[in-house]
Amino acid sequence: MIDLADAWFDYWQALVARQTPPSLVDRLNAMRPRWMADGACRGTGTGAYFPNRGEPVARAKVVCAACAVRGECLAYALADDQLQGVWGGTSDADRRAMRRNAA
Repeated sequence: MIDLADAWFDYWQALVARQTPPSLVDRLNAMRPRWMADGACRGTGTGAYFPNRGEPVARAKVVCAACAVRGECLAYALADDQLQGVWGGTSDADRRAMRRNAA
């Protein structure tokens, strides 16, 4: 989550230094793990990765299968049991099963 106090401080510092304040997009990009920039899904849209309940996820899994950062993506998703969608070539249900089997 973006800390609003930090965002205001950064904005204020930029204004005092007579610089352009960072945009929300810049702040979000700075918060993302570096591996996300190398994801095969980057720039492909989110529809296939966040399907409605009951919709197939095969299209997203095909992209993930050839991704260079699939392992990092899967570890990221397994670390957060609230994360929804297809991550690291796995659906929500796949990751729940992985967690159950690991316990």
